[in-house]
Amino acid sequence: MSVYVDLRNSVYNSLHAILPTTQIVQAYGNGPETVSTYVTFDIQNIDQIGREYISTFADVNGTQQIVSQFMPKIKIEVIGKQDAESNFAAATLAEELYFKLNYTSVQELFQKNNLAYQRKSSLRVVPKKRETDWYMCYQMDVIFGYQVVTRQDIDIIESVTIEGTYTHNDYDSFTTTIQIP
Repeated sequence: MSVYVDLRNSVYNSLHAILPTTQIVQAYGNGPETVSTYVTFDIQNIDQIGREYISTFADVNGTQQIVSQFMPKIKIEVIGKQDAESNFAAATLAEELYFKLNYTSVQELFQKNNLAYQRKSSLRVVPKKRETDWYMCYQMDVIFGYQVVTRQDIDIIESVTIEGTYTHNDYDSFTTTIQIP
């Protein structure tokens, strides 16, 4: 499976667990605009940090393991109509999510979904025009640590044969063969 697909699923599952009654949508999915307040997320980038760790050993099937570390930046938006009827639901939900990211229980939830919470940006207000209405959008960037383990099939050496002849004073010589399984 793709790194992006795994990461997207981890972010979705985490946000859904944090806000179980709120609709969570991956950004730019061309879905219809929802009436109630909702949350979108977008994978902005995935920066690789450090070097890969490549094991020098292969298993019995000739598979080598490669471990890479990444720091993806996820843009999270809380979007909703802001008027007297909605009672500023988007602002309330955005603030709730913003502060919940500091909770130990939420960070443990991220860990269960293979994400290591690192930091977040400030909460930005970016109003959006939707046909004839304005919707309030509250954005924040969240940085996670993310590890990817890949496996690669490699050719392995199953046995080695070393043959050699040693000669001393042109008279004494011997030949030997060393067989490693």
